Amino acid sequence: MSLPTPIHKFPIRVTKAIAMTALANLQYFGLDPTIHMCIADCQGYSPLSGCGGKGWVVNNNGKTYSIMDVLWKSEGFFCCGTVCYRVRDPTDGKDYAMKDCWVPEAKRYHEVAVLKRVHGIPNVVQLVDDWDVMYDGEPDCTAQIRDSL
Repeated sequence: MSLPTPIHKFPIRVTKAIAMTALANLQYFGLDPTIHMCIADCQGYSPLSGCGGKGWVVNNNGKTYSIMDVLWKSEGFFCCGTVCYRVRDPTDGKDYAMKDCWVPEAKRYHEVAVLKRVHGIPNVVQLVDDWDVMYDGEPDCTAQIRDSL
């Protein structure tokens, strides 16, 4: 973790840091390459045009969900990288909650396994889809990103 850098005392250092993050490969920051969040210039352009979404996400089978809203984003040290979205399935028009998160390899399928065990219990969240984010043909993990830096 880096210490704060005063912008007025070290303007060149701050400028270099901004330039590096603007020009770097975003996958090195741990960003999910399967998720696209629109900015003002691309609003309305989407593989699912006309849905009113803020972006889209594509699973490993090529199915595209529209991101309708960001429901929750982690902040601070704990749960880093966890984001919950409201997504819309274009085939049935239903909205679902999608959780995108980093987990240690040992707990990779823990949440999926629990949700499969509770399937069919009334008033309990149901698993609709799950997939590993792929990076260079391999399931993504923090160790892989650290190795590439």
